[in-house]
Amino acid sequence: MTDPLIDKVIANRYKILDILGRGGMGVVYLAYDRELDEEIALKTLPREFAYDTRAINDMRSEVKVARGLSHHNIVRVHDLGKDGDLVFITMEYVVGKMLKYKECPNCYKKILLYLKIVISMVVYFNVHYLICFVRICCVNKFILSYIQEIIERLIYV
Repeated sequence: MTDPLIDKVIANRYKILDILGRGGMGVVYLAYDRELDEEIALKTLPREFAYDTRAINDMRSEVKVARGLSHHNIVRVHDLGKDGDLVFITMEYVVGKMLKYKECPNCYKKILLYLKIVISMVVYFNVHYLICFVRICCVNKFILSYIQEIIERLIYV
């Protein structure tokens, strides 16, 4: 099944090229910014929230917080936009690979690396900013559950 947004142009500017990921708070697409001639990530809010003032205000707050952050482990957020009933965030597109359990024979090493990154961000920013980062970037739930498990083991050892 193909996504109805693939090959469509959003806000007369962003051509949707592919799906990068899906989650409870929407879909993240690879898009081409026709004005700036570069690939970006475009995260959409589910259409059922398009007219939900609270959801849109939450998204706006997250964008404002994220735009104030500057760290090499945080994706840059560009803007919040709306096209009809589609509310979206544009952000930096970072080429990479999804961490999946099947492809991860040394998961604990990778998880410890991610934990080190998260801890460095906590040191660099306060917890409120980190929570916004996690919500915006939709960090893989698999990684978060293992980070939580590692932290719990460290606390109770």
